[in-house]
Amino acid sequence: MVTGSGFDAINGETNRRRSFVLKDATINGALLAGTKFYENGEQRKFEAVFVNRTVASGKNGNEIASLDTKFGIGFIETGTGSDARVFLERR
Repeated sequence: MVTGSGFDAINGETNRRRSFVLKDATINGALLAGTKFYENGEQRKFEAVFVNRTVASGKNGNEIASLDTKFGIGFIETGTGSDARVFLERR
C-alpha cells in the first residue's frame, strides 16, 4: 500500500492550490493508481506511470543534435477546463 500528499493548482493558477492526500494507492509494474482525497471531501481517481521521457532537438528525425532522457512520473491532469499532460522528474 502506498500513501502520499500533495497539492493541485486551481484553474491552472500556481498561486492558488488545494491540498490532497493520496490513499488506497498501489504500484503494479510501472502503474501508480489510487484516490486523491481533498480537504472539502471531494475524491478523484489518480493514475500515473513511471517512465523515461526523451526530448530530441535538431533539424529533423535524421539530423538529431541532442537527446536528453530523464526518468520520472507522467499523468494526465483532468478537471481543469482542459486536459494537460504532466511529467514530473526528481530535482
